[in-house]
Amino acid sequence: MRLKFEYPMVEMDGEAIIVFTPDDNKSFRGMLRLNPTAKFIYECLRYETSEELILQSLMERFEGSESEMRQDISMLLEKLRTAGALEE
Repeated sequence: MRLKFEYPMVEMDGEAIIVFTPDDNKSFRGMLRLNPTAKFIYECLRYETSEELILQSLMERFEGSESEMRQDISMLLEKLRTAGALEE
């Protein structure tokens, strides 16, 4: 899986914000705020990857439980799927 497009990301006050604009096939538009963990996951999705590879990378970079990290990955992936932003 990977991102379909390189969506604009703006960083403000330590938060990253992704701006979604509708394309010809989707009507979703809006913004998604990313904390540092979500930003890292988003950046992993710029290249072909899997949930397991993202989890491994997260565990190397951040402290926390594996179950919490899996939840973080799942939540962001679901939001990106809803926005039509993932190629799977």
